[in-house]
Amino acid sequence: MGRRAAIPAAITMLLGAVLGVFSNNIKRILACSSVSQIGFIVIGIAVQCLLGEHDALAVRGTLLHMINHSLIKFVLFVSAGLVYMCHHELTLDKIRGFGRGKPLFLFVFLMGALGLCGVPFWSGYISKTLLHESIVESVHLYYGLPIEFPLRLLERAFTFAGGLTVAYMLKLFVVLFVEKGDNAGNEGRYVSRPAAVVLVIAALLIPLSGCFTGITNTLADWGRSFFHGHSPDHAVHYFTWANLQGAVFSIAIGVAVYFIFVRGVLMRRGVDGRKSYADVWPVWLDLEYIVYRPLLRCLESAFVVVARVVSSVPEAPLLRGLANVFVVFARFVSSFPEAPIKWVSARRRSSFGEEKAAVETFSLSLLFVGAGIFIVVIYVFFRF
Repeated sequence: MGRRAAIPAAITMLLGAVLGVFSNNIKRILACSSVSQIGFIVIGIAVQCLLGEHDALAVRGTLLHMINHSLIKFVLFVSAGLVYMCHHELTLDKIRGFGRGKPLFLFVFLMGALGLCGVPFWSGYISKTLLHESIVESVHLYYGLPIEFPLRLLERAFTFAGGLTVAYMLKLFVVLFVEKGDNAGNEGRYVSRPAAVVLVIAALLIPLSGCFTGITNTLADWGRSFFHGHSPDHAVHYFTWANLQGAVFSIAIGVAVYFIFVRGVLMRRGVDGRKSYADVWPVWLDLEYIVYRPLLRCLESAFVVVARVVSSVPEAPLLRGLANVFVVFARFVSSFPEAPIKWVSARRRSSFGEEKAAVETFSLSLLFVGAGIFIVVIYVFFRF
């Protein structure tokens, strides 16, 4: 099973990272990044199957990367939401310079970015190191067997995907904090105080859990039973050169990909002499438009049909109420994924008081949803 799972996991890890490098929309980059990180996690699960009773590092790495990813993406997606609330734009050319002069936003985004890239002393480094070391263990375990070479390729793919993660996060950082945009510095207050407090606390947890490895080790020990994992045979020394070099190689690859490929290939110079981010990914390879959106349209039609059938039943107020629910859901699906954004946009075009209420309510709701998902993940790991 481990061999069969490792192949789609590696494809998911690499393809998500490649799409993140090619994308020129902050929400899409983070979404593709989530696909890639799920590939990292599934690789950990596959390696657990390969290692058997020697799966301690794979179990700990998988569990911690799931926790780390939920916390890091909570920080990064809400940061992207703040950009949209101020600019009503998500494309990179339109949000240039948003973070200039915003030290709080810089701190929050930087913590999430460094954690996602697996930079030493941030939480992502701990979980990625454990996953990488578990792959190395599997190579040694199957030394001399036919599966050894594919496992060595998997290790190289793991390092390269980590480098692509650095590349697309470096692209986002340069866009938000280095490049100058037309609307930079004109947003005024861009986040409410409660939202800022929650974001800062969440961002602080990322370096804290990366520096104090006792915290992460304790979390891993508490959640080990969830994967029915074994106890580690030896302690992991995270900050020795043998473990640091994997992160260093990934960072070097990412910086090279950014300056050579992103700046050299994915940017076009316009008639005004200014460079812009080009969308060069082939349309026929865009799964969103050739698979997912048509599927959602089919779901919309199906819900409408069901609603009409249910509402035609006489003397059934409860069923008619259920039909209304189907209609509302169908309308939401028909505008997916823009429906919540359109609602916020309409509110922002109203009076100043309503605009402020919409911004604070929507952003705070996102914060609570993200925090709730993080708490549920922690609970599931420790409860079962």
